[in-house]
Amino acid sequence: MGRYAQYEKGASRVRQLPAPRGLVIESAGNADLPEIAAICAERDGSTVGKPLTAFQRFLQRSWETEECMLWLARWRGRVIGFAKCGRFVPPNDAPLNSAPEGWYLLGLVVVPEYRRRGVGFQLTKTRLGWIATRSATAYYFANAKNRVSIALHSRLGFRELTRDFSFPGAEFDGGTGVLYVWRRACV
Repeated sequence: MGRYAQYEKGASRVRQLPAPRGLVIESAGNADLPEIAAICAERDGSTVGKPLTAFQRFLQRSWETEECMLWLARWRGRVIGFAKCGRFVPPNDAPLNSAPEGWYLLGLVVVPEYRRRGVGFQLTKTRLGWIATRSATAYYFANAKNRVSIALHSRLGFRELTRDFSFPGAEFDGGTGVLYVWRRACV
């Protein structure tokens, strides 16, 4: 599974495949985590154990703090994508160029055979709706090479904020990180 979807110039203007009829976007539960971890492991070429543990911690944090959420896209009983969001507060010793405090879209993965069918768009709209009940602003960052993600978020009103920022644990695989901002009035 490729890390990023293949970018096709003008794809947002080209007729895409219809969204799977009966697509359900919902919050994830413990029973969903093995499927979500398997999607990550396939994408990264790793084992299921590490992502499973990370998702278990993330879900536990969501229940304890209500400052993050894990969403999934389900079609015909199968998880075909997932996305996270959460609140970020820079640590006291953060560098001067630290990403700002706020709500962030933290990851979006759609199984390759369901890409370009509106699944990622629906997961992102759901996350923004959830964040909008908490804040008028949301952030997201991406590798500048991930043009598909940038185009998707641009359609929803995200605008580039800076390329000079740091975020704990964020690496951009030989590319440049770009931080984007969304304001509720844009949607």
